[in-house]
Amino acid sequence: MFLRFVFATFAIATTLQAQIIDTVGGTTTAATRTNSSKASLYRVDSTVLLTEFEWWLSIPAAETLTFYAYRHHSRSGVATLEWSQSVPVTGTGLAQWYSTGPIALPLVAGNHYALGVSWPGSLTYHYQTATTNAPVSFGTWQRAHTLTNPVPATLTIPAGVDVAQYHQRLTSLSLTSVVPVGTGCSSTALIPRLVASGLFSLGSNEGLDLVDCAPNTLALYGLAVGPTLPTPMPLFGCNFWLNPAGTETFAQVTSATGVAFLGLSVPQNPVLFGLPLSTQAAIVGTSIDFANAIDFVVQ
Repeated sequence: MFLRFVFATFAIATTLQAQIIDTVGGTTTAATRTNSSKASLYRVDSTVLLTEFEWWLSIPAAETLTFYAYRHHSRSGVATLEWSQSVPVTGTGLAQWYSTGPIALPLVAGNHYALGVSWPGSLTYHYQTATTNAPVSFGTWQRAHTLTNPVPATLTIPAGVDVAQYHQRLTSLSLTSVVPVGTGCSSTALIPRLVASGLFSLGSNEGLDLVDCAPNTLALYGLAVGPTLPTPMPLFGCNFWLNPAGTETFAQVTSATGVAFLGLSVPQNPVLFGLPLSTQAAIVGTSIDFANAIDFVVQ
């Protein structure tokens, strides 16, 4: 699954901004576990490419660390394991940084990612306590998780908070491949939100999650060639960000939990590379509510 996250094999690296290193957590508390797994949940507000992921650990002997990432469109619910990488290490018993090595893992704005490490043997990890919404460069730290080893295919994220902020380091590059635009508009307390499941690269199969909607209701997705309008058009008391002349519409129905999904397959056609696109969605029920828009570029 790792190849899913590698786009253009760093061919665009020279156009990217300088790397940013976020150091999270601390060494206030040390704890030892055997055959276990730990993760931190992050809310991503700005799309980045994670190029290295490190944990501060004390490992007494030879060990295999498995780094992993789960994604979910919301703060709570069922997240899916989307990436993992095993790294054999030889521990010295001294606390130090242990790394994935170079990776290319997109963290897409609007999503929540549980990033963690698992191990079959015994090791010591370190943490400090923290409150939810602790800032990082691309969003916020939300909570900790304790999982099994090996990690399951899905992770149920509860609404509560585990305050253990594990000591870790995340190195990332800012991306403009997927950029949320504006905010949703609703006549009720439910404000629809549109989230891209990943980067749209040649040959990829990604999609658009429409969440926080009324259940069992018509959802209309608009997809347009070109970026969103510089200034939105007023429509049904909300902001419409797409160019009406070039917008194609797709219909779905939200689930019993108020979620819809539109799959988007990008052909393996080099002519499409660099093509700017934009999308927005509306919920048509007793009122017409709009989600935010998204600008994205085919990679």
